[in-house]
Amino acid sequence: MNKDIFFRFFCDTNVLISASFYYKFKFIKKTFCEEQYENCIFIMRYFEKVLEQSGKKFGILTQSIIKEVKQRRIHILIRNLTEKYQEHNEVIFKKILDEFSSILNRIDDNLNRNLKIFIIGKANIKDKRVQKIYLKVNEMYNEFSEQATKIIEQEKEKSWKDIGSLVAKKFRKPEIFSLIQQQELEEKRQILNLLRKPVGIKDKEIISEIIYERKRVIQENPKLKGNLTFFFVSEDVHFSPKYIMRYNKYSNPITKKIKELFNITCIRSKIFCKLIKNQKLNLTN
Repeated sequence: MNKDIFFRFFCDTNVLISASFYYKFKFIKKTFCEEQYENCIFIMRYFEKVLEQSGKKFGILTQSIIKEVKQRRIHILIRNLTEKYQEHNEVIFKKILDEFSSILNRIDDNLNRNLKIFIIGKANIKDKRVQKIYLKVNEMYNEFSEQATKIIEQEKEKSWKDIGSLVAKKFRKPEIFSLIQQQELEEKRQILNLLRKPVGIKDKEIISEIIYERKRVIQENPKLKGNLTFFFVSEDVHFSPKYIMRYNKYSNPITKKIKELFNITCIRSKIFCKLIKNQKLNLTN
């Protein structure tokens, strides 16, 4: 990234949750945190320091994102605590539940601290201008879903031709998970993921609001036109590249298309942290 280019960034719900879900239990020697905690909290503390030193905020959130985080935090907390501890030790899990109110209070304190580094944007999905963007976003994802279905159909046809009819019978049902293991489909894995987990309406609303916010920022500061990188920091593979551990590579056709159509750079927290540490972000405006 050219350091002469200015930037703004928008954090997804999963990044805010990961940066806020941290608690040291009182009665057991365990610390509760999310997998991406270190990356996400680094982002928050870095821009907290920037705010203290310069008074500048580079992060933007919309009211809908804040509302979603606050509405979902208890459900996500219960689910994550259950997944991490109940299956391993019922006794420990009961002790953890005794601390639930303390855990929630700490998480709320963490969240409120993290939210202070962000400007609250004006985008709202009820706005007709945002709804117009939503239609384009929805069309893009529909095209990718159709493409994913075609990829599976093509792979089934290949399988039918390549092996005997008796063995081929098992391919009469779409074996999505086995198909996407093939290395030849690596670059399409982000698209194929839509068959396993279709993009939700809320996700499409979020990216629509982000696209609107980018336009609004440029309208309010015209010198940023053609000179602004707008990051969307997210762990959601509906936006950010899907990491393929087996081959140590990323699948990113949806990410590229979002950049091409809307000029939004979807990026995982780990990669955004690298930009910060390598001093690739212009903090002058």
